[in-house]
Amino acid sequence: MQNIYIFILTTIIAIISSVPLQAQTEKKLVKTVVIDAGHGGKDPGAIGKISREKKLTLAIALKLGNLIEKNVPGVNVLYTRKKDEFIDLGSRAEFANNNNADVFISIHINSCKSSRVKGFRTYVNGTARDQENIMLQNQENGDETVDTIVHSLDYVERVNIHNGNHQYSRYLASAIQKQFREHTGRKDLGIEQACFAVLWRTNMTAVLIECGFISNVEEETYISNSNNQEIIASAIYRAFKAYKYLMENGKINGIEKSKEEMNKLITEAEIATKPANINQNNATTKTNDSAPKPNNTTTQVVAKEEKNTNQATTSNNNNNVYFRIQVKSNPTPIPLNSKEFKGLKVEEIKADGKYKYTVGKTQDYNELIKIQNETRKLIKDAFAIATQGDKIFSQVETQKLINEAKRKATQTNK
Repeated sequence: MQNIYIFILTTIIAIISSVPLQAQTEKKLVKTVVIDAGHGGKDPGAIGKISREKKLTLAIALKLGNLIEKNVPGVNVLYTRKKDEFIDLGSRAEFANNNNADVFISIHINSCKSSRVKGFRTYVNGTARDQENIMLQNQENGDETVDTIVHSLDYVERVNIHNGNHQYSRYLASAIQKQFREHTGRKDLGIEQACFAVLWRTNMTAVLIECGFISNVEEETYISNSNNQEIIASAIYRAFKAYKYLMENGKINGIEKSKEEMNKLITEAEIATKPANINQNNATTKTNDSAPKPNNTTTQVVAKEEKNTNQATTSNNNNNVYFRIQVKSNPTPIPLNSKEFKGLKVEEIKADGKYKYTVGKTQDYNELIKIQNETRKLIKDAFAIATQGDKIFSQVETQKLINEAKRKATQTNK
């Protein structure tokens, strides 16, 4: 009898192995993505000094969904939650399955006993049992143990589903890590496997992203900034576009590839999709010359506009690039002498259908930092932007220009 079972099993394996590679590389449309903001409601997730995981994940999730909705026609974007509410883990996965999602992206913020640990990591489903992953699995799975999650459903069916999706999930995870690495400047902790409830129970390509450590002061401050949340969302958005291209052009199959082969295909996809720069539109500027001068308790910030050796330039044209500090963005105009600006001398820039309000104008890196520090004494979440004529650069490009200005300033000071 045992020999008969062995023969049947061998026959099945042989049949599966004989499926032509052509069938395994069939083009698949990516029509629906479910974005899952981790935790929510009574479940705050990890708690930092100035923020909670549930708030940060929701902010990033909504920004990500907005980017896909605006820039990827034909993709249906669904959310497990769009507000601060509690949704159990099983319901999140069930929501994705019931809506026949092609991709499931769960967004989280990590935490660690050591405040020195930092970096980003993307997880795919697996059964890794090292101590670090066990702690994280317990943290993200709430009251459910790994064994409960695994055996709560048909084990064989789950394994078959995830074996079929594993390579696809790794491609998406690799694209996410590549984008984070190249555009956020954060530490790359790589791709790992873990038995998270939302990954185990979903039927499609699924990843869980730990966008940084809330337990690390530097990273918590970074992730809590709305501008940086936009950069994180933009990185995931670009990775999603690359993955979609690979799937719909039959570039991925279920056969495991080396890291080098995967990166080569992902780079090809990034070039092919040529993502447009986000938040880069025509802009008009209005200054508040009539605004009242600040009182004695307010520090006025004045920017130097003279040329200097630390100026930022671009290779595209001869127009100078200036750095400014954005303090406010609003869909409707705000009076330039409004109390919202706390006595600061601001300029109004109309771009991307919104009114943006900025302080200072400089080409010098050291002056930029000075303006930013002074402005943040009054408006804590103020951040730097770069402009060139009537153009506002994306935040990714702005950071590159700032880094270049910093490099030049460092060379000059030597």
